[in-house]
Amino acid sequence: MNGDKYFLTIVDDHSKFTWLYLMKSKAETHIHLINFVSMIKTQFQKTIKIIRTDNGLEFNMTDIFKTEAIIHQTSCIETPEQNGLVERKHQHIMNVTRALLFQSNLSQNFWNFVVLYVVNLINCLPTPFLKDSTPFEILYGNAFDMRQLHVFGCLCYVSTISANRTKLDPRALIGIFLGFKPNVKGYVVYDLKSHSIHVSRNVIFYENKFPFKIISHEDYVDKIATPILDYDFDLIIPNCLSDKGVSENNELQEENTSDSTRLNNEPDIDSRLEQNHLRKSTRHKTAPAYLQDFQTSFATKIGMKSRYPIEAHISLARLSPSFKEVICSIDSHAEPESYEDTSYYEHWQQAMKEELIALE
Repeated sequence: MNGDKYFLTIVDDHSKFTWLYLMKSKAETHIHLINFVSMIKTQFQKTIKIIRTDNGLEFNMTDIFKTEAIIHQTSCIETPEQNGLVERKHQHIMNVTRALLFQSNLSQNFWNFVVLYVVNLINCLPTPFLKDSTPFEILYGNAFDMRQLHVFGCLCYVSTISANRTKLDPRALIGIFLGFKPNVKGYVVYDLKSHSIHVSRNVIFYENKFPFKIISHEDYVDKIATPILDYDFDLIIPNCLSDKGVSENNELQEENTSDSTRLNNEPDIDSRLEQNHLRKSTRHKTAPAYLQDFQTSFATKIGMKSRYPIEAHISLARLSPSFKEVICSIDSHAEPESYEDTSYYEHWQQAMKEELIALE
């Protein structure tokens, strides 16, 4: 989308804050880097002293570095670990980008919106390298307002402009959330009908629904809630193959060998099954030896009667689809919905620290 093919990643070595610039060609690196140096001087009253890059030809800007008195450091060929901070940050960005694309099931054509949103998320995440502070807080001195964040790719409705609608026109357009527009207090929304991009602050989000998902959340829950069919493992033995015939095996063998024409005149097995109604075997059946120490439905079928069979107490067969969804969504361990909720539980704090360490 928008013709973007590359992006330039800039990471502050002190605050670990990340800037990302989309580019249609690598030649734009020259302009973005000049603008970045000017922005740092104006917004933060700081001077960039050292810039470390790889050996890409797009960073061959000797005149600019001399004019700004900036030391340009480069890594050795085929030695990316010398510029490890940016390399790890790039890997982190791509990992989260893939995760958001997979979750929302969006096309890779939306990659430029995803990486911009991912950088915003990473700048708001606490890291142990900053003593559990966020890069945004270190750079700007205040915490980021998490209420602005929403699930990427989720279903949303954006209000239409009153000047361009009639009394019978819809008051909202259906779309998907694609992030924020820089320097604008509005959300970027992709219109599913007109396939256009809108920027608006009047948006309602449905963060648990993803329009591009092949299988909806409700279908997935219904599949989980569907009980397993209770198959009957009892053997069906017709009258023509009764226990008496099985026990008199020797006599049958003698009859088969002595008179072969008699078998040809006998009616086939299908006709016998039609004449004799099928019935369940009355012979004594025992459970396999490997099931003696287990309580299973198979064992119940063959004589090991359970005093309290689980299927008589736990069954979803008679529940409505909506109630099945409620039952399946209940969990004995409720997940916290905010950072404040997790602060009361030590195991959630430990889980967050391990996750943050894994992302670095």
